[in-house]
Amino acid sequence: MKGMGNRLLVITGAALFTIACSGGGSNEASDGGAAGASGSAGMSATTTVDPPALPERPAMVSWACPAGWLTETVLAGTPEEHSACQPPPPPTSCPDGMRASLGQTDCVTIGDACPAGLWPVGLPGATIVYVAPGGSGDGSGPMSPTGDLASAVANAPTGGIVALSKGTHVANVAISSSVTLWGACAAQTVIEAETPSDITGTVEVAGQGGVTLRNVKITGERAGVWVRAAAQQVDLSGVWVDRARRDGVIFSTFDGTACGGVPAVGELTDVAVTGTRPRASDGRFGLGLVLECGATVMVNHAAFEGNRTAAINAVDAGTSLTLTDVIIRDTLSEEVSGLAGRGLAVTDGARATVERALLQSNRDVGVGVGDSTGWPGPSGELVLTDVVVRDTEGQAVDNQYGDGIFIQGQPRVEMTRVVVAANRASGITALGRAEDEAGPTIELTDVVVRDTKEGADGRYGRGVDVNNGTRLTAVRLAVIGNRDVGIFAGTEDGRPSVNVELRDVVVNGTASAIDGSFGAGVLGQGAGMLGLERVVISDNAYAGIVASRSAVVRGSDVTVTGTRLETLTNAFGRGVQVQAGATVTVTRMLVDRNHELGITVQRDVAGAVGPDYQPAKIDLTDLTIVGTLASGDGFGGRGLHLQDGAEATLVRAELSENREAAIVLEGSDALLNASHLTIATTLERECAPSRCVDGLGSGLVALGGSFVVSQFAIIGSAYCGVQLRGGEGDLSNGIVSQNRFTASFATPGFDTSRLEQNVLFLDNESATPSTEFVPVPDNPFAELEDGAPPRP
Repeated sequence: MKGMGNRLLVITGAALFTIACSGGGSNEASDGGAAGASGSAGMSATTTVDPPALPERPAMVSWACPAGWLTETVLAGTPEEHSACQPPPPPTSCPDGMRASLGQTDCVTIGDACPAGLWPVGLPGATIVYVAPGGSGDGSGPMSPTGDLASAVANAPTGGIVALSKGTHVANVAISSSVTLWGACAAQTVIEAETPSDITGTVEVAGQGGVTLRNVKITGERAGVWVRAAAQQVDLSGVWVDRARRDGVIFSTFDGTACGGVPAVGELTDVAVTGTRPRASDGRFGLGLVLECGATVMVNHAAFEGNRTAAINAVDAGTSLTLTDVIIRDTLSEEVSGLAGRGLAVTDGARATVERALLQSNRDVGVGVGDSTGWPGPSGELVLTDVVVRDTEGQAVDNQYGDGIFIQGQPRVEMTRVVVAANRASGITALGRAEDEAGPTIELTDVVVRDTKEGADGRYGRGVDVNNGTRLTAVRLAVIGNRDVGIFAGTEDGRPSVNVELRDVVVNGTASAIDGSFGAGVLGQGAGMLGLERVVISDNAYAGIVASRSAVVRGSDVTVTGTRLETLTNAFGRGVQVQAGATVTVTRMLVDRNHELGITVQRDVAGAVGPDYQPAKIDLTDLTIVGTLASGDGFGGRGLHLQDGAEATLVRAELSENREAAIVLEGSDALLNASHLTIATTLERECAPSRCVDGLGSGLVALGGSFVVSQFAIIGSAYCGVQLRGGEGDLSNGIVSQNRFTASFATPGFDTSRLEQNVLFLDNESATPSTEFVPVPDNPFAELEDGAPPRP
């Protein structure tokens, strides 16, 4: 680390009552080494300045990847470097009868491979009815097949098998008893709806259930498979539902007005649902898989591609969905409205568990979970493990949205080993509804949110966007390369407060929005709590941390480093910005190599005062602010700036190698209370001397307000150790040494003895400024007062 490091500074020597003056002050005196010094030169001054402890770094871990998945390096070259997991890129398209398979780069056959002959192989010894297109027999054997599939199914004995030959079977199939439809292969055994319908399926299952569909392709001008109710399970194995109408597969007992009967139960294994078309009557729907009315469905080894509105939609309390080894991609918006296009939607009390899945290039939302407006029932649940959600685009009608994961209402969401990448508007968004007292509850463990792109209007691109009543806990979260804000935690006026706990988290590389504005790493806004524990916020634009509008930030072991200038203004780049009644309380904080201001505590906008105004406050223990750089114009580089009622309490703080001033108080009510404070090697402005007249470089400056500082050292300032112009303060038990000028004060009536309480002034270069230095102006820091307030 630059500057003073973690040494223990012990000060001992002779304290003098004399303080050197500069810049038009009313007192003339000499430094400790000057002849003729007055006061009690023999008074002993001994104090100990304890250095701050540095923060711990986040403890990230490399993920254990599923078989066949690839590792990717996250935060390469940093102490937090670790590996995450992604499945290899699946094939972009597959031949008929084949599908993409998660974890493989080649297409796989749907179900069994096509046999050499017409009939399925491996049929068991159960009662079998044989059906072939154009057949005229009784169905008793392969040599005497019937051609009437609907009748064969209707008349099949309970537990029997209807064997389908290769070819296209044109029929509307209704199943009301336990039966198996077994085709030769999904590529060449086709069941096609005989007549169009918006309200029935090509294959309808109702009654006792215990139904299996195997090795067939289902298509036509109806929904593919519609399971109305089943006392026993309905299984689809090796089934390809292609270009069905309305929906691909439906598990629902909804009769048009209400749910009824026994909820449907089923399992889909080795299936593909592709290219579902909307209803011919009105251009609506086109979903891949629909679960309603308490249905329970398990899906294993499946692909949902090119469907409309939603690839999978699970809705209603009691509905339960389990997805394992699934690809969901290229979902389109609804044809007639241009709305939606979601990959997975889990709403209004439904629950879903997803393990090993890729959701890619869907529209509107990759994964959506929550409650509709006005929904009165219980909230749902979503659990994601080893899941990638990427490349979600906006809906077709207006290109709006494109969120990776969208959470609304009061659901419980749990994510483990999840990558959310290159979506639009936001990676993860969560918000409560207006009518709820609380919002979603979310737990993230080993999650990466990266490279979010701006929305259609050029706004946002946020990594994690948490609003109104949300409770979020994140452990080992990496938020990388997003736009506008890395992590936003905010509450609108009158809405429930948020509570966000971040532990072992890195927010890195947030860029300005597409218009060049903003780019904060972490923004807390409005009522609520933002907890930080072992958090690194690095290489963001505008500011590392912004706390605004009464937000409460508290925690420990926080590093804010390398904030870049905002693209639009070539300014800002601040480490921490606290404003508008916000409070920040942190133990062990490092603010390193940011721009313009290491930490600023201020009002929302210059001069803004209202009946609800509360001063912003910070309470920091073990604080290090080092190496703050100038803004784009060469001004700034201050360590800590307090203004307009700001209050700061510092215990064990070190500010070194900052520019212009280490600490500035501005405004009549700014207040600093510090103990064990070290200010070292404050540098002049970067623009000096060629582009600005006065380089300054002072340690502690009070242009207003007041300070109380004990057990301190102010050493090596390029200009002045202590400056007062309108402000006042008390120094005790410390040293002011090796500065160009000892002190400067122009506060009328100020009692200089308040700066001499067991304080040693030693080896400062001059007791008065030389004529080549311009006297301190009324406000030498006016160029960089208030920053633009954060956009909500």
